[in-house]
Amino acid sequence: MSNLKSREKLTLDSREDAKMVGKRHSDLLRDIRNYSEYLNESKIALVNFFIVSRYTDGKGEARSNYQVTKKGCEFIAHKLTGQKGTEFTATYINKFHEMENQLLDFQDSYMIEDPIKRAKVWIKEQEEKRELELTNKRQEQIIGELKPKADFIIIINLLKKVTAI
Repeated sequence: MSNLKSREKLTLDSREDAKMVGKRHSDLLRDIRNYSEYLNESKIALVNFFIVSRYTDGKGEARSNYQVTKKGCEFIAHKLTGQKGTEFTATYINKFHEMENQLLDFQDSYMIEDPIKRAKVWIKEQEEKRELELTNKRQEQIIGELKPKADFIIIINLLKKVTAI
């Protein structure tokens, strides 16, 4: 899924890129590792194209991946030809434009000069803040309800270990 990592670096997950180019993720990882060797030998900064990353898979295991910058997507696109290359280029361009537009649309209320627009954005920020506070309160309540049960299970497991000895 696309990432808005920071205002400076927009990235796509290499798993998403692999789907877009019709490759297995492991094959794209291999290609990126090869590209990174060439970039390192040429003393070109890898992080401008590919950022080493990790994710947790469905089994809870840590796996390697890359966060691919816009330059990295362009790099991959230039390695592809024909329909795959065209589709990938169009898709990544659309995704990066979408992320850039999201960043442009986001502006803290205190930065808006128009007082009416500033008030509307402030109200939206306050509603989001209130919703987050309610969500946190609900989660804390659930944790409070489950903690005695978890403590009980821990004690049972400790007693099983003690009796097994």
